[in-house]
Amino acid sequence: MAAEVLQISLDKVTLSPADRFSLLMSSGRRARVAHTLCGSAVIAAAEDARRQLLGLLAPRFHVAADELDTEDGVVFVKEDPERRLPWRAIGRIAL
Repeated sequence: MAAEVLQISLDKVTLSPADRFSLLMSSGRRARVAHTLCGSAVIAAAEDARRQLLGLLAPRFHVAADELDTEDGVVFVKEDPERRLPWRAIGRIAL
């Protein structure tokens, strides 16, 4: 769910052991409820992270946040996809 919202490959998303073990202990209806609740929280957190990322980088690109998009760990300007920055580089730039 997080990978889909953040538009990154699934191999870049990991679960903490506590999350895995708590869900493994559930079965049947409890597992479905846990999946729904946890899934909703994961989606909300990923959407918030994406919103913050785009808001942080918008001034760097001199555009509004809604003019940016992400794909495979890269932020880019929708109208000019060549203007891009890998997520990994964010910590190394002066914003």
